[in-house]
Amino acid sequence: MAVSRRTKLAVLARDNHVCVIAGLNCVGVATVVDHRANRGAGGSVVLDSPENLISACPLCNGGKEDADGAYRAELVARGIRVQKRATNAQTAERCTNIPVEYADGWFRLEGFARVPIKVLEAVEYMVLIGAITTGKGWAY
Repeated sequence: MAVSRRTKLAVLARDNHVCVIAGLNCVGVATVVDHRANRGAGGSVVLDSPENLISACPLCNGGKEDADGAYRAELVARGIRVQKRATNAQTAERCTNIPVEYADGWFRLEGFARVPIKVLEAVEYMVLIGAITTGKGWAY
């Protein structure tokens, strides 16, 4: 089952129709929504919450899940990719708490709203939950 049309349009509007992933071959204009924590084969609709969705162009959307190495670590560090937890409910809660780096700053996603936060707050939180580590790999 796909994300509802209403939710898709609201997420695209929240993100100004700009691809949040902004990968190497990005076309810039977002026409699809992407799950930060992938639903996998079917998955739970609880992962269709706006806090788990970002706008993406088709190329970035297709390449994000296959990302590995440094690129995958970057996506996690930017809050673009959220690692799954033991249950879908725990994963959804994690998406609510993990901020996302947009081109214009860091934001917490609260429904269809972006709430700005300071870069230091975002980095401190990501270190706290283990999404990034300091001194190794990709980090600010």
